Amino acid sequence: GVDRAERSLIPLAHEPFEVRLEHIPLPPPTCRVFPSTMRRRWLAEAATFPLRRLVENQARQARRGDPAAPLHLLRLVETAWLGTPCDLGVNVSLALKEALSERGVRLPLVGSQCDGYVGYVHLPDDYQHVPEPGFREMGFYENAMSLSGWNLGADFVAAVRRW
Repeated sequence: GVDRAERSLIPLAHEPFEVRLEHIPLPPPTCRVFPSTMRRRWLAEAATFPLRRLVENQARQARRGDPAAPLHLLRLVETAWLGTPCDLGVNVSLALKEALSERGVRLPLVGSQCDGYVGYVHLPDDYQHVPEPGFREMGFYENAMSLSGWNLGADFVAAVRRW
């Protein structure tokens, strides 16, 4: 059995250990709530303007001195752990795992709320989706709390693909 197991071993094609830290530049804080595809969006935007401005100002104060979001990578052979400083949406998490897989990682692990917090992060297309009734409040809340703009998820994926 030991001989059979030894014959089935696959040689490692990657460096055994990799550590990376990249700081992704953050745009000025913003608070957008409603997808551009939503009917009567202009009315909802006007009604929530004071609240959105308050959230933006609080985000500006909280972010002082943090002009970038840190992405941490720890790779051990074919397993990689990627730490992000946010609440990650499902699709951006899957895109990050796919980007790691393209680099030869067989077991990509992606974590939220690592070394800071920059709000919710989704892919740009996800922000344009109008949630079904019953889920709208949560969807609009996550849109509003994506305080670093609606492109940060794509920026994270692009950074991992560049590595």
